[in-house]
Amino acid sequence: MSPSSTFRHTLIALGLVLASQAPAHAAHWSLVETGVAFDLLDQSGSVDGRSAGLTTLGSLQDLSVPGQRTLFDSQASGVQSLGGASLDQGYSHLVSVDTQSGSATTDIQLSASQYWNVAATTDATVSGFSLTQDLALGGLRLLIVGDAGEAAGTRVRVSFSGSADALFGGLTGQGEIGLSLDVSRGTQSLASHDSLWTTDGSQQINLSFEAVVGDELTLTFAAHQQLTQGGPVQLGSGQALNIDRSGLLQGQLAVAAVPEPQGLAMVLGGLAVLGGLVRRRAKV
Repeated sequence: MSPSSTFRHTLIALGLVLASQAPAHAAHWSLVETGVAFDLLDQSGSVDGRSAGLTTLGSLQDLSVPGQRTLFDSQASGVQSLGGASLDQGYSHLVSVDTQSGSATTDIQLSASQYWNVAATTDATVSGFSLTQDLALGGLRLLIVGDAGEAAGTRVRVSFSGSADALFGGLTGQGEIGLSLDVSRGTQSLASHDSLWTTDGSQQINLSFEAVVGDELTLTFAAHQQLTQGGPVQLGSGQALNIDRSGLLQGQLAVAAVPEPQGLAMVLGGLAVLGGLVRRRAKV
């Protein structure tokens, strides 16, 4: 057998050994507790001294299916006359946690939005607008399940990759939007995110920590909006004031293998052998 052929066979054998000696431990998510949700919207304002608003509490509809927690509610009041203007108002709430039927990735989304839009038909004065909006889900528990009989206690890495976004319309510089996410094990917080916005913005979220197969992780996430109008806004005929705000938290919670120490040692040793073979061949 030629030196060249021997070298190729050695590389193939080495690759097979490394592949067999460095297995990846795989795991997936299982939804074991759907948690408790809270939703609130309270908004109102006046046009030419006439008030109108919208209030809702605990109105989320449960659209969940096995492996997925989905809660949704929305309302549109339709256009109504108010003083020297027409008013259109409404809101939307969405909470979704989807384990994708036992996937290694769980999709998470929390969205809270509202609008209170005034279109003046004659000269009009908008005043006294106030808004409180809250949407939260707490106590949702996900179990890390090992694939192919992976034993409890096998190390894994959990990561969250996503974004927090806030949009503000009308009454510039007034009000705030807060978005938060926490992942805990028992009473220990493992990773969290908190952001507070007073203008349009977007922030990437990247969290990571180690866990083990058999861990139950608790998710809590929330959106909060608060606004109290300062001075009145004067509108001429044909002008509009659109007060619309939204907060969105979304991303993916993933569980992945952590290479075992002996597997890493084997890979490093194999690379050293490969380096030596390359040097020896270069001298031939």
